[in-house]
Amino acid sequence: MTSQDLNFVFFGTRELAAKVLERLLNAEYSPSLVVTAPDKKAGRKQELTSSPVKKIALKHNLPLAQPENPAGLQQRKELKEAELFVLSAYGN
Repeated sequence: MTSQDLNFVFFGTRELAAKVLERLLNAEYSPSLVVTAPDKKAGRKQELTSSPVKKIALKHNLPLAQPENPAGLQQRKELKEAELFVLSAYGN
């Protein structure tokens, strides 16, 4: 099986998860969907901040979902067709 043959969904939010996603991408494994936490307010000015995983997904132009509740994703085609789910520091 080659990296192009593997259909998987990646779940992650934190910096550790972003490193895992980067390693997968560097090994030419590209997820059919990246799921991460919604943007949150952070800092003194309470500005919306994206997760490290979202930043990587956007940088690589990957399909992205940021559900408030992951159970709402069960109707997504990518989840129904996935052969594998990769979970790293998702926090939900």
